[in-house]
Amino acid sequence: MMPKNTKPLVFMITGVARAGKDTFAACLMEHFNGNGNRAEVFKFADVLKERANDVLRAMGVFKAGERDFHAEDFKVKNRGLLVELGRTLRGVDKDIFARHLNAQVALFMDYSPLDVRPIALISDWRYLNEYLFLAKHLDVQIVTVEIQRPGFGPANDEEAGSLADMMSAMQILHTRLAVDPAGVRAVASEIYHIYR
Repeated sequence: MMPKNTKPLVFMITGVARAGKDTFAACLMEHFNGNGNRAEVFKFADVLKERANDVLRAMGVFKAGERDFHAEDFKVKNRGLLVELGRTLRGVDKDIFARHLNAQVALFMDYSPLDVRPIALISDWRYLNEYLFLAKHLDVQIVTVEIQRPGFGPANDEEAGSLADMMSAMQILHTRLAVDPAGVRAVASEIYHIYR
């Protein structure tokens, strides 16, 4: 059954580290897949992780699943390389990650079956320019969501500043508090019922 609103959706999900963004995206994906919808999760940082893995490969120390920036433990322990590489690349071109993600989302939208509404779930939105870039280049309805978790604040001044920029530009449509994973699932269900 095709949904009533057939315009492609892009959910841009923000919040501080460990707020529940990935859990929220996974829950939304479960809700949306089927009934004329096809949802997929995307991340701005995936291309950054791949380039950091290229450094590990070049130095002869990459090991899939272990010494690999897609492995959570390794990523957390060696986050400094990702932060510095990301900061450097954004300094060269502030839209570099938005451009890469835009291309991935556009392909997903273009190659979805005609009778299916594609829904992209971006679970690591951090900067206002990322929203502005996607809004300019994609013909979609963008829904912005901030997940907050009590007791968790910005990891650093840069994260605090980027969240403040998004709030001051009034680009966040929904701000929801989720105390635990059950709360995140409840918020995902609420948001799904608004946009299904």
